[in-house]
Amino acid sequence: MTYEERLAEIEALASKLEAGGLGFEASLNTYERSVVLLRECQQQLHDAEQRLQILGPLVEEGEENTIEENDEILLPYVENYDEDAGNE
Repeated sequence: MTYEERLAEIEALASKLEAGGLGFEASLNTYERSVVLLRECQQQLHDAEQRLQILGPLVEEGEENTIEENDEILLPYVENYDEDAGNE
């Protein structure tokens, strides 16, 4: 699930809660689902921040903007690059 999909679901769940009409158990389950999605979004943002911190110095130092496959720090991101690009 992408960040945008999670965010859209959180917004839909918040609208449900705000509209009322849900029973206690349904409200609790809806709230719980929104908390799980929020934590996943926060983790995605944290991961993105780490990626930017790794890439930032490379660009600032004037190194070429290409990612080499032998760069062990960036390798997890290179391997998933094509998959990630399709989800954005």
